[in-house]
Formats: sequence, C-alpha cells, structure tokens
Amino acid sequence: MTGRDFLLPDLGEGLAEAEIVQWLVRPGDPVALNQPLVEVETAKAAVEIPSPYAGVVAALHCAEGELVPVGTALLTVAAESVADAATGAEEAPPAPVVGRAPVEPAPGEVPRRRPRRAAHTGLVAAAAAAPVQTAGPVLGAERRAPVARVALAPQRPAAPLVPAPNGLPRAKVLAAPPVRKLARDLGVDLGTVHPTGPNGTIARADVTAAATPVPDPGPPRPAPSGVRPGERLPVRGVARQMALAMEHSAFQVPQATVQRTVDVTGLLDLLARWRADPPAGQVTAGQAPGGDRPVRITSLAFISRAVVAAVARHPLANARWLTAADGSNEIEVYPAVNLGVAVASERGLVVPVIPAADRLGLTALAGELASLVEAARAGRTPPARMRGSTITVSNVGVFGVDSAAGLVREGEAALVVLGAIRDAAAVWQGEVQVRRVMTVSVSFDHRILHGEAASRFLGEIAAVLADPVSLLLHG
Repeated sequence: MTGRDFLLPDLGEGLAEAEIVQWLVRPGDPVALNQPLVEVETAKAAVEIPSPYAGVVAALHCAEGELVPVGTALLTVAAESVADAATGAEEAPPAPVVGRAPVEPAPGEVPRRRPRRAAHTGLVAAAAAAPVQTAGPVLGAERRAPVARVALAPQRPAAPLVPAPNGLPRAKVLAAPPVRKLARDLGVDLGTVHPTGPNGTIARADVTAAATPVPDPGPPRPAPSGVRPGERLPVRGVARQMALAMEHSAFQVPQATVQRTVDVTGLLDLLARWRADPPAGQVTAGQAPGGDRPVRITSLAFISRAVVAAVARHPLANARWLTAADGSNEIEVYPAVNLGVAVASERGLVVPVIPAADRLGLTALAGELASLVEAARAGRTPPARMRGSTITVSNVGVFGVDSAAGLVREGEAALVVLGAIRDAAAVWQGEVQVRRVMTVSVSFDHRILHGEAASRFLGEIAAVLADPVSLLLHG
C-alpha cells in the first residue's frame, strides 16, 4: 500500500524549524481533510497543523519533543482504510486539501484539542516487525540522520480509556498547552480536574486548585519552573529565538540609554477618577477586539499612547539602520508605528505587536493592548502578531524593578522601559509632598539617534505623563 508523506510546512513566517509538542493522531487512525494532526511550537507561537490529505495514518516519523526543520516528513497518510487492505480493494490516492484551513481559531472561539495519546508503543512494535526504508535528505535543510518509515501494521482494537481514580471512564481533556505544562509541573492529572472554563476547558485556576501535596515524601519535586540545580535545559522555541536576537543586538547594535524620573501623581489620579466612572475609564465591548467584556484603561495603555504620540514629533525613534551590499548605509523611517509590547509568558519573553498603533486612539489602543497581553500570557498569540514591531515598550516595574537599560532589537531604533511606581518626597507647588514617581528609560541605537535626540524623545514622553490632560487635548 502506498501513501503520501506530509512535510512540515513553512508556517508563513520564514521559520526554519519547529518542535513537535503533541501528536493528535497515531498509526492506524483515520484522518479527514483539515483534521488537526499535530501541535508544534515555533519560535513565534504554538499552533496545530491540519491534515492536507484524507486517509489513514500509516506511520509517524518524529517523536514528541523533537526539533525538526521545515520540509521534514512528519507522517505518512495511506489512501485506503485497514478494512480495504484486508480485502485487497484497489486503493485510491489520498485526497488533497483544496485550499488550506486556518490554523488559528476564530475570534472568541476556544480551541479544542484532543487528549494526549499514550506513548507510541504501536509504532515501536511495528518498527521491530515490519520492513524499514529510509527517506532521502530534505532539500534546503541541514544534513540529518535518515528517518525510519514503518509500514502500517494491521490495525488492532483501540485500547480502552484508562479509568480515572474515581473508577469512571476518562472524558476528553480540553486544555491549552500552557495549562498542560502547569499541570505537569505541579504533578496534577488533568483527567481528575474539574473544568470551569468556556466549553469545558480546564483553566489555570482549575489546575492550581487541584494541586495538593504528595503524601509519599519520595525524592524532592522540581520547582514549578522545572529547573533543578545542575540540570541542563534545552533552549528551543521562543526562548531560543529571543536569546539569538538579544545576542545579535548586543554585538551588532551600538546602544546607549537615557533615564528620567517622572512625577506620575496626576496620571494616577486621572486613572482613579476613570475607574470611579466606568463608562469613562473602560473600553466598550465593540472597542475590545475579540472580547465581550469592558477593558479598563491602565497606566500601561496610557503610557503606550504617550510613546506613540511622542514618535509623531520624533520620527527617528521609529526607524531602522540599513546596510547595502556595497557597504553604504541608510536610515529608513517607518511609515507606521507598529508597537511591540514585551510580555513575560510561560513560553518565555515574547513581544506581540499592535500594528499601526499611531492610528488608534487611547480607548482603542487600550482594548488592543489588553487582548494582546492576555493572549500572549496564555500562549495563544498568532505568529503574524509576533513580527514587524518598529518600537517596543517594556514594563519591568511589575517585577518591582526601578529602572533598566534594555537591549534594542535589531530593526528598531528605541526601546522604552518603564520602572516601578514609588512614593518619593518632592517639591510640589513650593511645598515638600509625597508624590508618586517612576523612572522611564529609553535605550536607543546610537547610529540613528544621538544623545540629544534621544533625550528630547524621552522628554516628550515625560511631559505627557506629568500632564496627562495634554494627551487628551492634543492626541
């Protein structure tokens, strides 16, 4: 019986590799067009890949946790079912997909995932009994060891679901990858967790509530981060991409930083007044993309809008340095402000992007920011929203850090870093008062901005934070 190999596709971001997170099928399973086959993690996001063929899974060629280059054969789909193979019926070629189904869920839709399969014991058994052929090298990929392909063994009855501790059959578990990782870190069996999320999905709070101390002392369990002293950790996906980007920026971009402490008492008072008047301080459902609940205007949203407004008067802060093949250089000023927002997630530091942020008012920007941060922390940011930033904002104040000199990413001219808000004694209207202050830093590419230009850009941001009403009056 012949079949067709399904190769790891280029997911549209020019990425060279992906990690196999979870197989959603196993050998012998029938698959339909556009049925999710495997969940992979790239340097940008975790996504499910649909099947381009209809047929039966003949073999899986990659293991979970394996890092594979684009173009690698992931699995083989055979045309005929096992019943047809037993009767000798003539096979037909696998039916190709007409077009490609979107991998990302529609706005507001909760992604459904099939439960994790048991270890591929059927694949190993087939490998021991069936003839093996090796695949040739993948064009465009680095040289790798040959991949064993196992002929499809006769289908065996599916193994029954393992009963849960309460003796009842296990139901399908619906949980996002970050929630599954949290459950593994805490030692929680997702099959025993009561879901409270939409459409029966398990939320982080459900896993945390189900986490209980292990009665048997045994060896010490790792911390929730999964890190143990003396352990070596593979650097993959988002963490690897960010590490390489920071390494490149540190050695390729000449950088400097300016800082300024700003009195934000007036801004916090304004935000407090908005919170007391919900219609004034919240984004309506129509302004919050993909959401039905109001979104509060936060200090981060206001400061982000101040940064975008300052770029309008200092366009070199929204530019990049270009080097031509002949060694000549140019500075390209971007036509739009694509605002990157650094977010600490379970997958590492990610920088989702709000495109054309300069076209959004304060309330619309607050809605976009809230949706983007929520998706990033849950590991659901689409790959397309992880590229194309022209200037970045990072809020280290949420970790209690007063100030920081960050690294400007290549392709950008400036990084705005926000510190923690503290009480400080300051002279206000001729009297010493306790005021609320924060330190704002601007790290910049010294080839594009010199000290004076960067200081003026920072001063523009500080002026708006000290007098927030000016942003509302002048945009």
